[in-house]
Amino acid sequence: MRLLSRLLDPFYLRTPFERARARRYAAEQRPAFGDLDLRLSEVLATDLGRARTLLDLGSGPGHLADVITARHPHLLAVSLDPSRTYRPTLRARAEALPLADATIDVAILLSSLRHVQDRVVALRELARVVRSGGVAVVLELDPDADAARRARHAGAMPTRVARASFHFGLAACPPTSTWTAAARAAGWTDLRLHPDPLQPISWLWLRAPPGPSP
Repeated sequence: MRLLSRLLDPFYLRTPFERARARRYAAEQRPAFGDLDLRLSEVLATDLGRARTLLDLGSGPGHLADVITARHPHLLAVSLDPSRTYRPTLRARAEALPLADATIDVAILLSSLRHVQDRVVALRELARVVRSGGVAVVLELDPDADAARRARHAGAMPTRVARASFHFGLAACPPTSTWTAAARAAGWTDLRLHPDPLQPISWLWLRAPPGPSP
């Protein structure tokens, strides 16, 4: 599995979804992450309640921001994706965020960091735009997830082709240590990594240090 990841990661994973691939993802694969949208809204309730801005980085069809803003209508939600097929608030690459420094309170990357060409640069950009005391959560497929979590995720997909694509993509994913190493290289120091109890996903929590006292 590690050999497959090393061979495929640079070519298969690190591209945005476009055209037919983007439409298939929205219709057949993204719904399998649906419970994460709700759970993120609940787990981050305290941070979201006091936040003013939310960044959904790698937003795809935009489901996550819709779910969170329905529960937290006070938020200014920015969805950002490089795909020309989707309709994000901003169309841009994660390595060059068109956002001012320290303007984001909560940032979420749901199954998107693996599609970024230069992940360290993207995480460095994330550190630039997240304000002091803010939080970023990176959720990525975990190739070491147990069979039950894999089966649960695949079972939520409507077609055999979608399920096969998921299993192939999961095998191509880097280990979770990749994301922690990239975050440290990007300058994040407050990190927590843990597996999701239901999905074949790992959660990487990144909290920006508080600024100096006035």
